[in-house]
Amino acid sequence: MKDEYRILNSDLLKQLMAGEEQALVKIIDVYRTQLSYYAYYFLGNVDEANDVVQEVFIKLWMVKDNLNNNTSLEKYLITLTKNLCISELRKAQTRLRRAGNYAYGQPRFYNADELENAELGSRLNAALQSLTATQQKIFRSVYLEGKSHLEVMKEYDIKLPTVKVTIYTALKILRAKLHDIVK
Repeated sequence: MKDEYRILNSDLLKQLMAGEEQALVKIIDVYRTQLSYYAYYFLGNVDEANDVVQEVFIKLWMVKDNLNNNTSLEKYLITLTKNLCISELRKAQTRLRRAGNYAYGQPRFYNADELENAELGSRLNAALQSLTATQQKIFRSVYLEGKSHLEVMKEYDIKLPTVKVTIYTALKILRAKLHDIVK
């Protein structure tokens, strides 16, 4: 039985490397459920697990030309799933951290739905307006839209150090403008 399974995987791998889409369909049929359970174990969310598994098969198709005949298809797919899950967890952790950093001190300004204090709200808006257009754009992308530095880099076609320095500078300006509010 194990030999038949190994031969099946070997044949599927060869067909996949030859660019046969039917091989990918068969691989998806064979491994989707197993990988979904594995991803769910990491992420704890069915939808996120299914998204990761879909990404695994997309990546498999994209790297099919770089695979070799000695590749263990099952081990490769499990490793890829694990790595993508870890990446998703890191992204989620970063989003939470950034949201927490941005929200620090906000309860003093905002009620859950509306501006609690017009004077503090206008000071915050004025401080944001004191940033350059580029600083505002990047700051809003990272802190309000929850994008990663890499996503901002790609979206605005700038280098990663530029994104980091721009955010650092914007935060420094905002802290200086709001120094009496944010302690």
